[in-house]
Amino acid sequence: MANLTTPELLEDEIKAVVRAGNYRSKEEAVGHALEVLLAANPHLRMNTAVELYRQSKVTLSRSAKSPAWSWKLSKNGLLRKACRFP
Repeated sequence: MANLTTPELLEDEIKAVVRAGNYRSKEEAVGHALEVLLAANPHLRMNTAVELYRQSKVTLSRSAKSPAWSWKLSKNGLLRKACRFP
């Protein structure tokens, strides 16, 4: 599948949704887009959670409170994958 989105077009689209009043800022628009992406793709959510945990950016407790990550994901998947538990 060919990628029809260029970095310039992506930037223009983000600016347009903000100017249209749908979001207060670029960060809010990008944050929502990432939230939707991770909610729709559990494997991306898992890999992102593991990477943030490895970088000490989040704790298991914090990931459990996040709407993007479920406690079950943290308890059963994240800890085992990040720490190499059997």
